[in-house]
Amino acid sequence: MLDWLMEPINAIITWLEHGIYDFFVETFEYFGQVLTLFFTEITTSFISFAWGLAKEIISSFGLDDDLSNTWSALPPDIVSIIGFFGIPAVINIIMAALITSFVLKFIPFLGK
Repeated sequence: MLDWLMEPINAIITWLEHGIYDFFVETFEYFGQVLTLFFTEITTSFISFAWGLAKEIISSFGLDDDLSNTWSALPPDIVSIIGFFGIPAVINIIMAALITSFVLKFIPFLGK
């Protein structure tokens, strides 16, 4: 007689007994994905900001001009030997890494 009333109530009870766990698992997975994407985008924007700041620091101190002047003052045979071993690329990488690590120290949750 009251089957029409008991069916929705039984469906709700069944969902509370079995479906609520799946609901919360899927909800927390979704929020975990959203937070991970959010922090990844924030970190990427901070890193691009730090890289731009590092390039500006290098150019404002005149390090790039000093390095190019020093490089051009070397004899050609030494320049070819240094170029063969890739020393200019190593110097660029080390300088960029040092300045970037210095700048990253001022960004919260990225610098240590």
